[in-house]
Order: sequence, then C-alpha cells, then structure tokens
Amino acid sequence: MVAFQQKKLVRMVKTRLALFRCDADQNIGMGHLMRCQAIAIGLKAQNWQTTIASSKATFDLIPSLSEKFDHCVVVPDSDLSACGLDGLIIGRYDLCVIDHYKISAKYETLCRRWAKKIVVLDDLANREHDCDILVDTSFGRNVSDYAGLIPSHTKALFGPSYAPLDTNFWKLRHTIERRLKSNPVKRILISFGGADTGQLTETAVKAVNATKANISLDVVVPADFQNSADIEELCRVATQDCLLHKGTDQMSALMAQTDISIGAAGVTAWERCSLGVPSIVVVAFDNQKLIAKALEDNSAALVVNGGSGDRTDAITETLNMLIANHELRLKIAKSAASLCDGLGTNRIISEIYEAPKTSDGKCVSIRRATEADLLSTFNWQSDPRTRKYSTNPNIPDFKEHQAWFTQSLRNPNRILTIVELEGQPSGALRFDRKKVPTSTQESWYVSIYIDLDVASMGLGSAALKLGRRLLPNAIFIAEVLDENIASRKVFEKNGYISDKGTYVSKPE
Repeated sequence: MVAFQQKKLVRMVKTRLALFRCDADQNIGMGHLMRCQAIAIGLKAQNWQTTIASSKATFDLIPSLSEKFDHCVVVPDSDLSACGLDGLIIGRYDLCVIDHYKISAKYETLCRRWAKKIVVLDDLANREHDCDILVDTSFGRNVSDYAGLIPSHTKALFGPSYAPLDTNFWKLRHTIERRLKSNPVKRILISFGGADTGQLTETAVKAVNATKANISLDVVVPADFQNSADIEELCRVATQDCLLHKGTDQMSALMAQTDISIGAAGVTAWERCSLGVPSIVVVAFDNQKLIAKALEDNSAALVVNGGSGDRTDAITETLNMLIANHELRLKIAKSAASLCDGLGTNRIISEIYEAPKTSDGKCVSIRRATEADLLSTFNWQSDPRTRKYSTNPNIPDFKEHQAWFTQSLRNPNRILTIVELEGQPSGALRFDRKKVPTSTQESWYVSIYIDLDVASMGLGSAALKLGRRLLPNAIFIAEVLDENIASRKVFEKNGYISDKGTYVSKPE
C-alpha cells in the first residue's frame, strides 16, 4: 500500500472542491475509476481541486492515483451502506461524484452533510438514488427506467453522448477520416480493460494469430495483470509483429492508429466508438450485455457472445470476415462514430455548473443533435430573416438540408448541438474544426442560428456561454457580416474580439 500524505484542503480564490467516491479491483474492473478520473481531469482544467476516496485495494492496484488527484483518502472496505467519511473528510465540497454499484440513496443522502451537489454515475437502474444529476450512458435509456428511483429534481443525463471519456479521445476524433478510406487492415488492438477475469485477452491473441493476417498487434493489459507471463509468451511467439503494453496511459493514441479493435462492452466500448474504430465486442460480464446489444443493433460493432467456453474460433471467424470486408468496416466505423463523439465529460461538467439564463430568467441548455432534429433545423435555416445575414443567403430545399444534416451528424470534424429554452428546441450551435497543421491548440469555426420568434432576451448569448463550457480550451472563430449588428453584439458580449471582420474568442 502506498502511503498518502494527508493534506489540508485549502480553498484558493475561485477554486472549487470536488470529491470522488469509487473503487477498482480485479473483480469489478477499472471502469468506475476511469469515468471518475476523466471528470476529475476535466474539472482540474477549470481550476477545481479534486479528492478521491477509495478502498485500500484501489490504491494498491493503482498507486499513481496520487498523481491524478490532488488528495487521496483511504475508505474502509465496509463503507458501502453508511457514510464512513465524516472522520476522513476535511472541509465542505462543492461536488461529490459517486460511481459505485453498491452505493445507493442512503449513502448519498448522508453525503449531503458535506457536499453541496451530488452526481451519480450508474448503468443498472436497480436501486434508489438521492442525487442532483444522474448519468447513465446506456444506449436507449430513458427516465421511465428510473421511475421511483430518483427525486423529481434530479437532472437525468442519458446515452453515450454523456460517456465520460478522457479528453484526448475527442481531440483525436479527426483520425476517423483515415479509417473511412479504403485502406488494408494493418493494425489490430486488443484491450479488455482492468478486469479480464475470463482470460479473454489470451483468447483474442490466439484468435488473431489464427488468422495468419499480415498485421501489427497491440495488446493492452493492466500493470499488474495476473496472466502477464502467459500473455508475454503468446506475444513473443506470435506470427504477427506483437507489442505488449502494460498499464499504458496512451490508450487514445493506440486506438487512433488502429484499424480494428477487440475488447469488452464496458467503458472502452464508448472510447472505440468515439474514434470510429471497427470493433469486435466480446461480452465479459452480464452487465455488459445491454451495451453489446445496443452496439450490435446499431451496426456499431460485431458481437461475440457465448458462455465461459473457449471463444477463439468465433473471434477468428468474425475477425477474418471484418478484415476481408472494407464496406463492413466502413459501415461499423460510421455507425460507431455517430453514437459517441467523445465530449461526454465536457457535457457532464457543463451540467454541473448552473445553467445560464435569459434576461427573463429562463434556463438555457445545449445538447447533441439527433435525427429527430431534422425538421426543426430545416425550419430555422429556412427562415428568410435568418438567411438574410447568412454567408450563404440561398434557402436550401428539404432534400439538400436532409443530406447536409445527415452528413453533419456523422462528420467527425463537426459538432452540431441544439439550443433549448426551458427544454424546448429553440436553435442550433455548430462547431467546425479548423485544420491548422502547425498548431497543437484546437480551433473551431462557430455558427449559431436561433428561432427568431424566441431570440430576444439573450438566448444566443447564453448558448455561446454553453459552447465555451463544452470546449473550454479551444479557440473559437466566427464569421459575421458587418450588417448583422445583432450577431456582432452577441459575440462581443461573450468576449469575442474583432479581427478584420472575423471574431475570435480564446480560452480564459
């Protein structure tokens, strides 16, 4: 056990405090911890201090947590039904994030004594929660699944759009373009997360070897993987060029350069989707069946089911089919990328802050656009009052708009969001990646159009604030016609600086 020095929490000016309660071990895996860690890193980038409270087994498994969080607290293993943190926690927190299958409403209610806001991550919908925000990334989840399980005031965030991933995934999303080209399969990635109790990594390596394909193979296992010796030997004698990665923190980079991935239907499933990686999903645990079915039903992965028996032949057969069929890989890549764009962490953090309001006190929010928004966006874009000040004043016909809209949802270099006023769709906010080969900083063109029937009272300004929360570290660029005085005022109000007719906003 690594000894952690207890530090007194010091609240600096404009610094907020966040506590994370989760565990990780060989049985429950790393998913809960990775989700919390992604949110913690995102909050730290916005000047939050973070504390993680976990079991001794968690810190034994991952000693590097002391480098990821500002403070570490060891919680008794029995701390599952009642809050045992009172004697360990110093100060009052602005936020407590809980990601634990064995923690429910009783525990969460007690946490309110020292936390202003409670966020719960769950994907089981099988117990009561007392929280202000609930995040369930399961595809197809809806509020009826939590009927009677969450308070009426709880903000529910459902679907893979809210999957809390490392920010490097959305930053590398442009690599999808390479996989959409008709290239041969050159690289395969195998990763089953931190709880491969069924020895699926070994099975997958054997399956890849059986294909006799001329490829490079990356195999990722935890730093303390129990079957490391067996995997090392398999990689050593593999017919392919095989690299074994132990406890890597470069998963996003490995996924970005791979052509096919083999893994479980846990957190890494959404990582693969965010980068449009054609994948073979092997169901490792019962709680992964829901995600696996959703991926299969949406043509976002090929699924290998089965019980505890050897699945080598099934994986080999599926892999051979995927290697030989570029059209199938293309279909899976596009479908997967459309399910998850990698911005879930930013969306959760945006919800943690208070929603901006219009001048008449109405709440404004943004969400990812879906196919259901086709007609609304067409009506907004077709309004002559909107087109008057557009760089392209021509009103599109419906088929043109439909083609544009469908492409926009799948475009890895475009983020299309819907602006909502008190939950009602009222406009769109779009970001288009600006390609600057010599720059490491993200730059995006910003476009906004609001339903002019509700455009007054600062709706556009509130939407731009939310856009900044979504991409806090990006440079924003807006092209605004000189005669569009109203839009110029909105951008100027939100800190955009005019540069030869172009408006630019840089991160704070």
